[in-house]
Amino acid sequence: MTSTGSGDERERLVLDHLGLVRSVAARFKYSGESLEDLQQIGTIGLIKAIDRFDASREVKLTTYAVPFIAGEIHHYLRDRASVVRIPRGLQERAVTTTTAESELASELSRSPTISELAERTGLTPEQIIEAQELGRSRRVQSLDQASDPNGNDAPSIAASLGSEDSELETFADRAMIADAIESLSGREKVVIGLRFLSDMTQSQIADRLDCSQMQVSRLQTRALRKLRARLEASTP
Repeated sequence: MTSTGSGDERERLVLDHLGLVRSVAARFKYSGESLEDLQQIGTIGLIKAIDRFDASREVKLTTYAVPFIAGEIHHYLRDRASVVRIPRGLQERAVTTTTAESELASELSRSPTISELAERTGLTPEQIIEAQELGRSRRVQSLDQASDPNGNDAPSIAASLGSEDSELETFADRAMIADAIESLSGREKVVIGLRFLSDMTQSQIADRLDCSQMQVSRLQTRALRKLRARLEASTP
């Protein structure tokens, strides 16, 4: 027995969960497709999930719907192109940052700070952080390329898309957090990223950004207050 009931109930469930679709679609924002298109495709996945949802099972609709939404977007991207595209501007910033990082490391005999990289490249600290994150991510490859880089007999990357993720139970929560982070200013994102993803202390962040520890503390406090408010507003 499903929970969809009448057509009106089905429509209400779709409308109530469009925020979830936006959150999941936002994770594919570097695919080269417009966010609006991704949201429309994701909504198709949401509708499929609602139609198949069994309310008698001990699972939330949000948790159940996430793999349907993500899977629909995966299939759309796979059909649209053989390569996931990253915006040219971001690629160029990544190359510029990597080059400057290598040059400065050689000149200074140490890893350069964000501020030093920003001064050398003319980019903002936020753009430097974003470029570094791209550099640490895996290289974009053809979806038809074998998943084994050594050429051994292996399925293509495309064949692995849409496979079950062991962390799907928490995907919805992580998607909402990612959406909440988008509400932060660039500087706040940098501080939160360095503090909680890179596990740096406030003192280390202050040194990295060439500012006082008090400024870092204020940015962190303000950012966490914003995140809490955004998440509370998103929770049914």
